[in-house]
Amino acid sequence: MSVRNRIIVAGLALLVSGAAWSVSAQTAQSSAAPSAASPSAASPDETRVALTEQPVINDSMGAPALAGRLRETALVGSVEAPLKKLRLVVENRGSSFFTYASGWVTFYDAGGIRCGDGLFQVDALAPGELAEIDIPGLRLTCTAASWRLAAKSLLTRTAAADLAAPTAQPTTPAPPIPPLKISINGEVLPLQPGNPIEFKVGQETVRIVVLQSDK
Repeated sequence: MSVRNRIIVAGLALLVSGAAWSVSAQTAQSSAAPSAASPSAASPDETRVALTEQPVINDSMGAPALAGRLRETALVGSVEAPLKKLRLVVENRGSSFFTYASGWVTFYDAGGIRCGDGLFQVDALAPGELAEIDIPGLRLTCTAASWRLAAKSLLTRTAAADLAAPTAQPTTPAPPIPPLKISINGEVLPLQPGNPIEFKVGQETVRIVVLQSDK
């Protein structure tokens, strides 16, 4: 086959492969379906209460989820000698079983200035259950007058199961390949897989067969 004929055949092959790639890309895009699952998150509660009172954390629906109580209420610290150890009692006020709950404990002096904070976390807290825990990272540098709790994460048993279970993806059947045509010097010919196309190029007969890829 002459060089001119090879160039013509190569150009036709590029046209055919380009059309097939376009149909394949549209099929893949239409069948994609994103999914997501997330644990129940608490709405931040910035309410401060006296050290003898119990701050409450609400869940995402605004219902009480957790409450806290201090074992000691005479909390005195300073910059030179900060208070670093304190016990906190956390109560599950909701109706859900928390597989994991965490958040912040923050303290303020009589002038409302923030002067101490730490983190809390508790596992496997049933409805109505109380757990006594430490406050890691606590550093209180004042005589505390008020405090608050704020949730970082509230993971219920139902949410944990939803995260562990794989989400079934709906299958979308691939749309049929639309009728394709090829134009050769103004002559339009149907283009179908397995259906050969023959035409003259100079003294030679060129035969093109479109095959369906397995991938």
